[in-house]
Amino acid sequence: MRRNNKKRLIPLTLALVLAMVGAALAVPTINVHFQELDAGNGGMPQTVHHAYIDWTLSNDAQYVTSATITLTDNQGTKVGTGSDTVYLIIDGQKYLATYSGSTGVYTVDFTNNGLNNGISLDNNNLNTVTVVFQGQTVSP
Repeated sequence: MRRNNKKRLIPLTLALVLAMVGAALAVPTINVHFQELDAGNGGMPQTVHHAYIDWTLSNDAQYVTSATITLTDNQGTKVGTGSDTVYLIIDGQKYLATYSGSTGVYTVDFTNNGLNNGISLDNNNLNTVTVVFQGQTVSP
């Protein structure tokens, strides 16, 4: 192989390796489905059809420091007010979400809930996640 070809091959290899590492570090998406309470007997009217959870990781990606929950109806309009109660339950531990009127989303700050650094990702601490909105429970 000629020397010029080798010089071209090194940057291409480096770009391929960086692309593979970037893909490996992608944040996973969790789909959440809502079901009506007492669905077999008429149920309650359901106002929330989708929940989107955005996870914020620490700088070293070892901890989940917060979660932002966006609740929408079947037309994609944000649902919720400051008087609604929303909980995020992770592996049986319940966290109360705070509503932000300016953004229309609910936030859970794990660093202010007795977890200094957040939820550690070392021991598979995110096995089950449940969103509870006004009595409507949804599990991913």
